[in-house]
Amino acid sequence: SSARAWAHIVDPLTYITIASTGAFLLAFVVIALVRRRFALAAAAVCVVSVANVTTQLFKAYWPTQPHWWSNSLPSGHSTVAMSIATAALIVAPVGARRWLLPFAGFGVTFVGAGTLVGHWHRPADVIAAFLLTTFLAAIALGVVQRVQHGRHPRDTSYAVRPVLSLAGSIGVGLIFVALGVRPLDHDVSLVLAFVSLVSIAVTAALTLAWISAAADDAVG
Repeated sequence: SSARAWAHIVDPLTYITIASTGAFLLAFVVIALVRRRFALAAAAVCVVSVANVTTQLFKAYWPTQPHWWSNSLPSGHSTVAMSIATAALIVAPVGARRWLLPFAGFGVTFVGAGTLVGHWHRPADVIAAFLLTTFLAAIALGVVQRVQHGRHPRDTSYAVRPVLSLAGSIGVGLIFVALGVRPLDHDVSLVLAFVSLVSIAVTAALTLAWISAAADDAVG
């Protein structure tokens, strides 16, 4: 990508810090406490903390071979983005979750795809971060459901959720194209770059849609 596109996409990623992550998480915990949903507050804290600690441990201790490969999986920035989006969906009221999806899809896709544009990560690193967080979200929601001793009727708008989250992801693609994102490395074809970015966008959209629906179904 051009230097201009690189700067506009990568610079916002530098604001993903421990402090900003903590600030978002604190806000979500306050929302859950105001709603008197203490189990949801605990679930949000657990998902964000465990996902990010696990990511850092995995990156630090997964075996590498300097002459053959170096481990960059999962992507730390992508884990932060997905875990924060997941926490927001967990603590949100039932009627609000689906309307958060376009914003969640946009934010998560922007961060995940941005790490590719910045040459920080491979597509597998980003997708692994998304799936790790989704797995932890499933566990957290299952535990909360058991604590609450019941299931909740799923919102009939379930079918539209992937469309809503994908709309946010598509918005990222349009912005990237408008900024002039193109593969400048001769070893990377335009088709390969397109497939990589689309795979990240679709994975983000589908996992967020599932988390939103599962939260409605499991915790109300």
